[in-house]
Amino acid sequence: MVDVIIAHQFKPPGAILGAWVVILLVPAMVMVLVRLNRQYEAESAELEEGARAAAEAPILRRHVVLVLLEDLDLSAARAIQYARTLAPDELRAVHVADHLEHAEELAEEWRRLGLSRLPLELVDCPDRRISRAVLDVVAEALADGQTEVTVLVPRVEYRRAWHRLLHDRTSDGIARAVSRLPHANVTFVPYHLGERPTGVHQ
Repeated sequence: MVDVIIAHQFKPPGAILGAWVVILLVPAMVMVLVRLNRQYEAESAELEEGARAAAEAPILRRHVVLVLLEDLDLSAARAIQYARTLAPDELRAVHVADHLEHAEELAEEWRRLGLSRLPLELVDCPDRRISRAVLDVVAEALADGQTEVTVLVPRVEYRRAWHRLLHDRTSDGIARAVSRLPHANVTFVPYHLGERPTGVHQ
């Protein structure tokens, strides 16, 4: 009699583990892709709904432009220059005064440079809740229901990413807060540090 020996193929533990990973990973990836697709469709539907009506809505009677200023520098000058091109019904600069001494120095420099034709509003903010203070100013301008408000925020753009980590991003919080108000818009006016300031003219 001839003994028949059946040789079973040896499967190392790693191969078995790899198979389980595939079995679990593929359905998970499919689920993620399905949810992403649903999210994209929901976002698209929200953006398209009423788009034509919004675009054709009557223009509000007044347009107010506010230029937020921390210092009177080239980035601020660029924002002021851009604000003038918008030809709004009302244009004014706004400084949130979380440090009284700095606010007084800014106001003095404003007068010294002969910028009095553009009103500078100093907003007292002792608790340093800058976003809230700006929100109050914008809400006051919107109160009549006939005004569109544009807030211009000078923003210094740095050449290297790590430079950005060293500087406060309060402007992002301001934009998030203000943009939730109806008929309020926030525009960042960039100044690229280290590059020739071609956008500012004498």
